[in-house]
Amino acid sequence: MGIEGDKVVTFKIGSEFFGISIFHVMSIERIDAITKMPDLPIQIKGILNLRGDVIPIIDLRQFLLKKTQKDNDLNRIIVVKVDDTLAGLIVDEATEVLDIPNDSVSGVSLAGRELNRFLKVANIDGRLIMIVNIVELIKNSDIAQSLDAVKNFL
Repeated sequence: MGIEGDKVVTFKIGSEFFGISIFHVMSIERIDAITKMPDLPIQIKGILNLRGDVIPIIDLRQFLLKKTQKDNDLNRIIVVKVDDTLAGLIVDEATEVLDIPNDSVSGVSLAGRELNRFLKVANIDGRLIMIVNIVELIKNSDIAQSLDAVKNFL
């Protein structure tokens, strides 16, 4: 299942809207006690025991927009599953589930930016929503090796 012509869970980071295919979203959780681990990139906040599964937690705010923010009551962890990898993504706020028609999605090209591999843009009623290719992010991003290291540790 692709990221186009799909339902997406939308979320905010700062004032920007993003989406992830609902096909990969397992749950949306409040932020709980995250256990820090040494020697991880700044984007990986640690691990979390979620109903018996110990999962790595990625601060998507830091990864996508290089923002560090104080946590608040609106922050959520979007738990995603890609193949056999579970991960939690910290976002500022989970907002809604939207249908994204194929004809509203286009690629984005930011010169020399790795993010081109992870993002497409949907124009829904004049609102731009950046659609994150979560498979590419979990499998092939610069944090994928760190996720593998955390998985091997567990």
